[in-house]
Amino acid sequence: MEFTKVKPMHYLMTGYTPQQKGNLVTIVCLTAHLERKPTDREVLQHMHNNAVTSLEQALNLRGTSLELVMDKVLEDCDRVNHKRCLNAKHQKTYREKHSSGKEYSKPLCKPTEKRREEKIREEYKEKYTFLGNDSFFESFAHFVAMREKIKPRPTDRAYELILGKLHKEKIETATKMLDQSVENSWKGVFPVKTKNKEITHGGSF
Repeated sequence: MEFTKVKPMHYLMTGYTPQQKGNLVTIVCLTAHLERKPTDREVLQHMHNNAVTSLEQALNLRGTSLELVMDKVLEDCDRVNHKRCLNAKHQKTYREKHSSGKEYSKPLCKPTEKRREEKIREEYKEKYTFLGNDSFFESFAHFVAMREKIKPRPTDRAYELILGKLHKEKIETATKMLDQSVENSWKGVFPVKTKNKEITHGGSF
């Protein structure tokens, strides 16, 4: 346990002589290194008995004691060791994930969340039969994805009106209308335009 992990408050106290501060730092560092309270013999290996007595008296005058200081240091040690265990666990999990060769990318949507075009398909597939056609639905999905990025986002009622308009056309024409809107980033669907004329007739949505 490095002494740098111990809170400075334990040995940066005011009102002590330089010698007392030095002895206090010694006790704090020794306790942190051992991660237990040092014995009297271990303490006396680093300072004289008179220095220990002087330090204890100075601490007592300020309402604390050497025992309490060492208890606080050990609390810090436990806290740091706990953090280290958590960090080691997280690092192990990270290494296991990346050593497995699997790619962990954030999904585009939540696993339980369906895309909006899929919700519309399930809700209106009986009323708007074009949604059952894979080619039409693919174009419709691209249209919805494009419109969701343009503000204001359409309501379900708006999509229902668009589907109603498309179902007045042949499915091939309706599919081309969707592709045309996606290509031009249009908010609605419009008659397909060719070089010479429009394939369908009707206004905009």
